[in-house]
Amino acid sequence: MSKRLQDILLLSVPVIGAIWIVAFLLFPTYSPMSPTLTAAQVADFYSDPNHGSRVQYSMILFNWFEIGMVGLYATIAVLLQRMSHGNGPLAFVYMAVTLGGACMFAAANCFWIVAAYRPDRAPEAIQLLSDLGWLCFTIPTGFLIGQAVVLAFGVFLDDQARPIFPKWVGYLNVVAAIAWVPAAFSALSTEGPLAWDGTLSFHLRIWTFTLYNVLMFVAAWNARDRMHDVGVPA
Repeated sequence: MSKRLQDILLLSVPVIGAIWIVAFLLFPTYSPMSPTLTAAQVADFYSDPNHGSRVQYSMILFNWFEIGMVGLYATIAVLLQRMSHGNGPLAFVYMAVTLGGACMFAAANCFWIVAAYRPDRAPEAIQLLSDLGWLCFTIPTGFLIGQAVVLAFGVFLDDQARPIFPKWVGYLNVVAAIAWVPAAFSALSTEGPLAWDGTLSFHLRIWTFTLYNVLMFVAAWNARDRMHDVGVPA
């Protein structure tokens, strides 16, 4: 990867991040809908013209730009290949789990937008679509955990005199992986910290993901010159 292309991919990340924030704030339940709502209450929410249109437009934005963060992850995958173990499968596994997570995010978007598409459906059908959206958004943390664990292994196994990433990046990924574990249990409860709107399943996961991407952007940006020092063609 040329240094110019790498810089373009990395510089696109703050732009995509800003668009994500706009779409997140546009979505009318960015403080998440409670799992305890009845089918009638959920149907009333989606049948409200203001709510329904905001769901649709926010999901269109996410569908356009949800893959945009892959520029950061692709750069990290290239950096994995420049580590002392770079001929192994870690970079490929990293990108596989990254794209798998993006697909689950896309599925959640589709369920929400379909729930708003025909608000005259039976309330139980709308509730089912809404539940599928929230659970597909919350539960599949295995992709995020796999992404973080693979990168942590890569960082700790890089035994070059000047490693690509400093060791704190490995520890960051370990902490992030642990923080994402509770969300996998959100289908077991409709109330409390493990529910999809709870402290552990929603707030800890969202804020960890946000901080993680900011810090990984900084780490990748600082490592880009090091990547070229070890022989990536310009």
